[in-house]
Amino acid sequence: MIIGFYGPSDSGKTTMIIKLIEYFKNKNYKIIAIKHVGKDHKIDVEGKDTYLYKKSGADISVGISEEESAIFMKIKDLDHIIKILNKIIDNPIIFIEGLKDNDKIKKIKMGGDKTYPNTVLESNDFDKIKNFIEMEIEIEKIERDLPGLNCGDCGYKNCRIMAENIFNNKNRLEDCKHINDKNLIIFVNGNRIYLNDFMQKLFENTLKGMLSSLKGVDDIKNFRIMLE
Repeated sequence: MIIGFYGPSDSGKTTMIIKLIEYFKNKNYKIIAIKHVGKDHKIDVEGKDTYLYKKSGADISVGISEEESAIFMKIKDLDHIIKILNKIIDNPIIFIEGLKDNDKIKKIKMGGDKTYPNTVLESNDFDKIKNFIEMEIEIEKIERDLPGLNCGDCGYKNCRIMAENIFNNKNRLEDCKHINDKNLIIFVNGNRIYLNDFMQKLFENTLKGMLSSLKGVDDIKNFRIMLE
């Protein structure tokens, strides 16, 4: 899950994120923390080797010591950065400080700043924020168990709403009309692609037709194709 924090410089964002990291780390969650800094602030130190590697044209420069490593990338797009991080750590909690203008991120407002789009909570209370994040984690777990078709056959607009209702004991996972469907499972670049009934049948029949023409293939009960 991804949650952002924004507010004035004295609103306690960093202190709150540190407390949350300590709390969720004690519960064995994997944590990623992202800090957005001003455009005039350099993350890498000018004159250091990693800085010189990057300046000379390296897309990624890495500094490694006996205790830690630092990776510097010429990437500014948050979505791209998060995709890379998700490949390093599976299902982490990602805390972001800043980036209040990014309307794709669910955000918590701390202090008296202007309210920005996709603000889901306004609070400086640790327990309230912690409880909200724990709820979001559980809803996202349920959502990952749903097919992700957003078909509306359950009566809800999308799978997220269905997941919320399952979390609140208003529905069960079995209420999803496609949860037990026979699935043609397709992964592209590590991401699962969900198909509706028409596309499932189209892919299945096309692949079966192609495979049945191959020598040595008789009655096809199941098959697996991998391209890596």
